[in-house]
Amino acid sequence: MFEIGKYVVNPSNGICRIADIVQLDFQEDSNARQYYLLVPTQNEEAKVYISMNGAEKRIREVMSSNEAWETIESMTDIRPVQIENDRMREQYYKDAINSCEMCKLIGAAKTMYGRRMKRDQEGKKLTAVDERYSKLVENAIYSELAFALGKSQSEMPELIELKLNQIEEA
Repeated sequence: MFEIGKYVVNPSNGICRIADIVQLDFQEDSNARQYYLLVPTQNEEAKVYISMNGAEKRIREVMSSNEAWETIESMTDIRPVQIENDRMREQYYKDAINSCEMCKLIGAAKTMYGRRMKRDQEGKKLTAVDERYSKLVENAIYSELAFALGKSQSEMPELIELKLNQIEEA
């Protein structure tokens, strides 16, 4: 069970604060359910309701600062995947985003980066699917790492590159 005031990650809404636990009765019967009322950090006007029943599959706590640094340090260990079929690759991207698992998001990002490099060498543009999911995946990665480290999202690419270069030199 998550506590009021905690920050969680939800695949559809990014980082959210648990504002309250409420009881909602959508069907006007006596079986009202309890829901977490989430407020996304990127849109404090929005309200998201997640049933407490099975919430662990739909939200998770935001990583700590230590976990964020460990994640950055482990980025070199995560490998991209090679999926030639466009539909299967798109499904892979969707699954990575919906999983909210940082290692899957990083794997998807590396896959897209590799495709971008290959297509650039061939003189081709990135496909619309890769372009769309690239932005979603990068936002998911950078927003959580930035939040955990108390940084801005715009600082993350440079910070990650710096940290990975330090690891390489060591």
